[in-house]
Formats: sequence, structure tokens, C-alpha cells
Amino acid sequence: MASLPSYRVQQVKPFAITGVDYAGPITLKEPRGQPSTSLPDPSLVNVPMSKYQRWRLITDLHRHFWTRWKNEYLSSLQIRKKWSAPGQELRIGDLVLVREAIHPLRWRTGRIRELHPGSDGISRVATLDTSSGPLKRPAVKLCPLPIS
Repeated sequence: MASLPSYRVQQVKPFAITGVDYAGPITLKEPRGQPSTSLPDPSLVNVPMSKYQRWRLITDLHRHFWTRWKNEYLSSLQIRKKWSAPGQELRIGDLVLVREAIHPLRWRTGRIRELHPGSDGISRVATLDTSSGPLKRPAVKLCPLPIS
């Protein structure tokens, strides 16, 4: 097996030599320590094009710009709150409402008898004592009542 040149085995940050912008100019990989060169953008000023070809090029560039802007920039503005902050911890003995697909005034109440933690230690299922007997429900369907 051939040995690698020294500049190929040195530690360097990812993408320090090559670019990640695929819509931009093509960056050639040079040995580390050398200035990187890039191919110049093709000049479209003197290229003979029909009106249809020019319209087609502008339309494609426009579509590419908006698609990329929508996927990269707009999606970064969206705030994702689901499970970003831990909710209130359930404890054995807590009084809870059991959310069900009925009117909220008819939700059952129960007291947590047992918690069933997952592999990460977070309780996702609880066994409750209700007036109709024991009940096993996921923690996201339980609403702790603020009773001390």
C-alpha cells in the first residue's frame, strides 16, 4: 500500500479547503497551505442566445434561487418548540386529569400509582388509580393538577 503525502494526513477543519456552496463556483482542492483556486463563472454576456433560451435560463435561475431560499432560509426562521423544553415531571401520588377524545369536562381524574421510565430514564407511561379501576396511559395524555 502506498504512503499518503503529508498534506493528506494533517488535521484540518471540515470544508476548510473545499467549499460547500454547490451553486457557487467550483473550488479545486489544493494541497494544504497552498492558495485555493476556483474556476471563474462563465460570462454569459457574449454568448449568443435566443430569446427563449435566455428566458429559460432566467426562469431556471429564478426558480433555483427561490427554492433554495425557501428551503434554507425560511426553514431556519421556523421555531420548533415540540419537546425542546422538558415538561413538568410526573411523580407517584400526583393527581392528574386523563386527556381523552371526549369533552374536557368528562375527563377522568386519577392518582399516579406507578411510573414506567424508558431507556433514557424519562417516564413516558404511568399507571393510574381511577374510580373505575387501574389505568395505564402515556405521560403526554396526563395533565397534572396544581394541588399541593
